Amino acid sequence: MTAKLVRVDPLFPPLWSKVCEYLDMALEVGGGKRDWGLDDIFYSAIRNQIDTWVLLDDDGIFGACATSLTIYPRRRVLDVLLLGTDPHREDGWRLCLEQLSDVARSVGATMITGTGRPGWARKLGCKERRTFELEVSPS
Repeated sequence: MTAKLVRVDPLFPPLWSKVCEYLDMALEVGGGKRDWGLDDIFYSAIRNQIDTWVLLDDDGIFGACATSLTIYPRRRVLDVLLLGTDPHREDGWRLCLEQLSDVARSVGATMITGTGRPGWARKLGCKERRTFELEVSPS
């Protein structure tokens, strides 16, 4: 079976509900609910600030993701903001990232970045990068 990544218009309710199902799972498992809600994703997609996608094969939809493109002076980077797949599909996230490589090439990006649960970098065979957060108090 070949997986395919398909961009989803948030104003198309039948597919948008599937996007929400998987992205809500990603928000829950990944601890992203402090940064995003499904309504934030919806409005960001409508404003073309992010793209939303479903991942499907012959059996139907088995994942979804949200991406954005960051354009730096010397390169373009495709940022994976959220990625959720059927928990029974061990290969789901890997298939999604393979498809995102094609998306990245199509927009001239030379790198894909994202965050995920611990161990993803190891499974992907890439450098594990650490990030930090500093709280900034209001003035």
